[in-house]
Amino acid sequence: LSIEAKSDIGGTWLKSTDKAAEQDGIKAMYGNYMPEVYDGLNANVNHVCMTFKDMPIRDCSMTTVISAEEFYADVQAYADKFALREHVLINTLVRKLRFVKNLSKDEIEQLGLDESDLCYRYVVYIGSSHFVDKSVHTPDQLVLCDYIVCCNGVQTIPNVPDIANRHLY
Repeated sequence: LSIEAKSDIGGTWLKSTDKAAEQDGIKAMYGNYMPEVYDGLNANVNHVCMTFKDMPIRDCSMTTVISAEEFYADVQAYADKFALREHVLINTLVRKLRFVKNLSKDEIEQLGLDESDLCYRYVVYIGSSHFVDKSVHTPDQLVLCDYIVCCNGVQTIPNVPDIANRHLY
C-alpha cells in the first residue's frame, strides 16, 4: 500500500494544475502548496541513475540528464507495467502514525485489535487530501501496517532552524 496526497502517482515529479492546487488539502492544512515541477526542470543526476532496475533504459533524447516530463512518464509507465496503481491511495493524507505497542489498552480495545496485531505494527490514520473545512471534524480511516517508508516531500513545509549569526552565511 502506498499513500499519495496528490491526485496521481509521481510525487514531486507530478505537475499539478492550478485547480488541483486550489483544492490541495495540504494547502488548507498548512497554508502552502506542495512543491511543483516547473517548465524546463531536469534531474540533477545522469539519466542512467534515474531508471528502474527492472525496466529497460530508454533513449532519453540522448541527453545525460532526464527531464521532469521524461521521468514522470517513466514513473507512469512503471506503475502501469507492474499494475501498481491498485495499491496506491491517491488524494490521501497521512494524518497520524502510531506504533501499536505504544497504544493504551483502551485504544487497542477501541480499535478492535487483538494479540496478533500487537507485534511491531503501526496504525496509520488517513484522510482525504482535498480541501476540507477545519471546523468540521471528519473521522480518519485507519490502516494497520507492518512497515512504514516515509517519502514525505520535505520541501512542503520549510523547516529553517534558528542558528546564531545565520545572517552571516
